[in-house]
Amino acid sequence: MDDKNFDEISAKNWISLIESSDKSQRDNDIYPKINDWLRNANVENLLDIGCGQGVLSGKIRNTNISYIGVEPSDHLLNKAKINYPDHNFIKGNLYDLPFKDQCFQGVLALAVWHLVENISQAHKELSRVLKSGGEFLLVLPDANSSKEWTTSYSKYTQNGNKITGYKDENVIEDVIYLRNIEEIERSLNEFNLNIFSVEKVRIWNVIIGKKSN
Repeated sequence: MDDKNFDEISAKNWISLIESSDKSQRDNDIYPKINDWLRNANVENLLDIGCGQGVLSGKIRNTNISYIGVEPSDHLLNKAKINYPDHNFIKGNLYDLPFKDQCFQGVLALAVWHLVENISQAHKELSRVLKSGGEFLLVLPDANSSKEWTTSYSKYTQNGNKITGYKDENVIEDVIYLRNIEEIERSLNEFNLNIFSVEKVRIWNVIIGKKSN
């Protein structure tokens, strides 16, 4: 999977990955941290970028939050609408979000940013739709955990922060980007997005920040 491939096979693989039993670890660490952030940030409306099949919408404890999930894959979007009919899901790409400027108090992206090639454009769009003083949360890979990220591939190649993983000798399974915090922070700062918290959780980094006025 990458930020350009949204076919049915990729969608089914993603669904299988996220809904497999070993991913229930997120119920013990990632989802509670997201709920703590939402409570402390006092977010009333939330954009979930790359919402996939909508799992996160069912994990949010605060039912007063107005939730919108945006997803480029028709296959994942349809599953989200079926599984979570009480929530709002819209088709859209993170490089060109289908929303007006400064319309969200909170924006999050869970396990999405490592698929993003053009991180600058993604941060530009994040900043555009986030209100001044609004907060964001990104859950992205810890670059120091590259061994764990590549162990499932039959082989992989690496060019800078870009890793291409193969499921056999000739078939690409994933294209991912393992960026360090300094690289992420430099890009965020270009668009008035400032990090104030970074916490490592297993092979992930949970980054929390705010858009300056």
